[in-house]
Amino acid sequence: MQEKLGRIHSFETFGTVDGPGIRFVIFFKGCSLRCQYCHNPDT
Repeated sequence: MQEKLGRIHSFETFGTVDGPGIRFVIFFKGCSLRCQYCHNPDT
């Protein structure tokens, strides 16, 4: 089994975007998908 590693850019302890409730959100570095509705495009 191959292990994948990611690099963390930042995190948010009180995420309230994208629906009801409060979330702990982790933003990773290096995403190249360029999604239209990305909440953190600078990563």
